[in-house]
Amino acid sequence: MSDTRQCVSWALERKCPFRSGDDWFLPGPTSTQLFDLKCVDSALRDNRVIGPICVTSWLTTSDSENNSHRIPHDGFNINERLACFGGYAHMAETCQTCEANVQVDGESTVAGCSGDVEIWPDSEELDQALWDVINQRGLESQLRTLFPVTTPLWYGFWINSPLQRPQAEFLHELLSAVWDVDEAEDKDLRTFLKALETAIRWELPVHVSLPPLGHADMGYFTVFPHCPRCKANAPVGRWKQSYPTEPHVCEVCGEIFIPNEHHHVSELDESDWSDNSLEKQLGPEGYTQFVRDFLFQQGSPSAQVDDIVDNANDGPLLRQIMAMRLKRNATLLRLRESSDPRPSEPLTITLAPGVAMEFVTIPAGEFLMGSPNAEENSTESPQHPVRIARSFLIGRFPVTQAQWAALMNATRSKHPGNPQHPVDRVSWFDCQEFCEALCQRFGRIFRLPSEAEWEYACRAGTTTKYAFGDVLSTDQANFTSSATMFRTPPDDDDADEVVSILMDMPEEDDSPADSRATPCAVGSYPPNAWGIYDMHGNVNEWCEDVWHPNYSDAPADGSAWLKGENEDPFRVTRGGWASGTEFVCTSTSRSQLRADAGPPDPDDDLEEDDDFLKLIFEDFEVPTGFRIVCELF
Repeated sequence: MSDTRQCVSWALERKCPFRSGDDWFLPGPTSTQLFDLKCVDSALRDNRVIGPICVTSWLTTSDSENNSHRIPHDGFNINERLACFGGYAHMAETCQTCEANVQVDGESTVAGCSGDVEIWPDSEELDQALWDVINQRGLESQLRTLFPVTTPLWYGFWINSPLQRPQAEFLHELLSAVWDVDEAEDKDLRTFLKALETAIRWELPVHVSLPPLGHADMGYFTVFPHCPRCKANAPVGRWKQSYPTEPHVCEVCGEIFIPNEHHHVSELDESDWSDNSLEKQLGPEGYTQFVRDFLFQQGSPSAQVDDIVDNANDGPLLRQIMAMRLKRNATLLRLRESSDPRPSEPLTITLAPGVAMEFVTIPAGEFLMGSPNAEENSTESPQHPVRIARSFLIGRFPVTQAQWAALMNATRSKHPGNPQHPVDRVSWFDCQEFCEALCQRFGRIFRLPSEAEWEYACRAGTTTKYAFGDVLSTDQANFTSSATMFRTPPDDDDADEVVSILMDMPEEDDSPADSRATPCAVGSYPPNAWGIYDMHGNVNEWCEDVWHPNYSDAPADGSAWLKGENEDPFRVTRGGWASGTEFVCTSTSRSQLRADAGPPDPDDDLEEDDDFLKLIFEDFEVPTGFRIVCELF
């Protein structure tokens, strides 16, 4: 989730057989029509072409010695994409003889007639550097003749397109003097300077564009209110339904416009990005062989290839799951064969002096599981009847830090200190070990709830979105209201100021009103009708089930859905969490996590001074805990 950078896009106007349409000369259409050609050219130089397949993106995996390796993820068939243009070889040959094919550092490349320049346009340092050169060389009069003068200057260079020869010459002199173009990270700028040289030499117009600031997140692209002339951000806030209707003077270029006529637009990206997936194109077996071929071509020896492919297919994790299942099944089978039916009264077990676990009786019964709205909640559908034939006991609260420490002699929390806070950094394996320890100590059947049991207990006889009705209040659960999460942020986008604001927020305490965004002590909010606490928000909770993308063929008897357990490393989590909105806290909301997810990866520790990144990662980290079921039969 991030704001897009305002990259300058450029294209040289030079007719060629691979660019077509009424707007063929503009940067956008040029980049789109030549994208596949550029991809193949780059892949050939990077050894990412296997047969007719061009690999365009990859994932990183590791071998058993934790060495990182790339494995292909997305790609396309070169013959299918480029056949209509005569194939790659013909296109490359045509490009090599074109005067608009800009080349940098002596690299043999194609489709060099377009590109981007990534610069922060609001940089005070950049603006001062530009003015210093202009003043030192006496270029101000020429600047005002050739370009609209804006504050900052960067915006004015791209208002009028295309750039003609005098403008290209001015920009070439100015930008060459400002930047040390020998720096590796300035390759896009070096390419643009070469493009300006080419335009000057061959009298080619240079088409340029600077898009307004946007925001990409969760399949949507949003354009913020902006000046229609220079594309500078309008200081009228964000994420509003409407904006001022009176004339507004742009602080950058002086243009007068009405913000509400240029308000932000949110568009759903309906592209099916999975179409580029090589696994989807080649099938599971074909994809596995392609991965092996790719690794061989990258120089990996045979034994290492086997190791990498096994890790990429989650072999070690799936074997760990199988071993855990065998262990747990043996314990549960032994206890079921030796145990007599237990009374259904509420249960309390003592783990240590002053540390107990309370269980609530859940009666047998039937309910409709899932959401009735399949279009909005495909993973929560189809809604289907489930019959819970036998009553069972479930934890009144999520497992707390005190309970974990008493049984496991360890800690599993990102927020240690309060023993009544729930554990919030546990994996599915951790939960299984905790249940196993309970079984061994008390001789009773303890386990994770099935997904059906969890929802049945959460609903407590209700059919509404939440156990408290169709609306969830922040007085009823520990979650972050969407109205708060999507409030208008400060107009100043400076990262240091954002960090300062967030870092200066008061520390949490145990009162419900001040515990937003982080887990709080269990029982801080009202229970549902069956006396169970924290089923909405606070910490996401593990269930026993293997993740399935919907409820087609789901068990109707309330048992855990374990089909595919030996092939899928993902398990179901339920209930939402403190930093999540009400939308992930419904009685039906479900999500997936790898069975080994939960504890932090020590290899991902950030440096102490990465405060901004830490805040970003903490905001997206999902605190994950669990609660226990005790069988009565």
